[in-house]
Amino acid sequence: MPDLSNESAIHESKEIKQRVSKIHFLIHPGFLMAGVPKEGSEPGSTQDRYNSLLDEYVKKAEEVKDKINELMFAFIWSSRKDFKEALQEQQLYVEKLKEIKNLLGNRLIVFSGNRDVTDDGKQFVAYMERIAQARGYIFDSDVLSEAYGETLGSCVNEGAVNLNKALGLKSKTVILPELTSAILTTDPAYVTEYEQTLLKDPNINAESNFIEINDLNIYQSTHA
Repeated sequence: MPDLSNESAIHESKEIKQRVSKIHFLIHPGFLMAGVPKEGSEPGSTQDRYNSLLDEYVKKAEEVKDKINELMFAFIWSSRKDFKEALQEQQLYVEKLKEIKNLLGNRLIVFSGNRDVTDDGKQFVAYMERIAQARGYIFDSDVLSEAYGETLGSCVNEGAVNLNKALGLKSKTVILPELTSAILTTDPAYVTEYEQTLLKDPNINAESNFIEINDLNIYQSTHA
């Protein structure tokens, strides 16, 4: 099994650097139900749908697997101590991260600690670039980016804005609501109303230069 406990350690590589075309921000996986058991849930229950959300992260990694110019950064919501405990307890979200690690190898970079991406993105930039370079990858302000995780309208939006700003990206970070807490809603009409409210929120509009929310019709067509 892959070891995630020291995932963000920097080990210099002398390989020729591969230029990255897209970076993926997986924000706070496991935040909503960190204590969900590995097995067992009623079909259609919130827990079952949440398990499906974790599976969606893995499916996304399967898409990224063969795209050798793409990296995924996962930002854990808990401290390093709590994350190590989650590893020992084999919490469900950690097991899913291990599956992603098996798929992406060193193209998955995991951050955990007392500082959070929702507070400030600048504190992560130097580490993101250094770790990526140590693993043979480089990226600049031209790189494309996507964000998803937990939760839509809160940490995902805040983290995406902060990272986009801090990295000085020329293109907006695209938020994929179908890979966020929106999947926990079974009523597509509610999701649409929520999206409309979200887009009208003045705080979100003020950050419209840095993020855009992908069309929820994709979500509706597959989960209606």
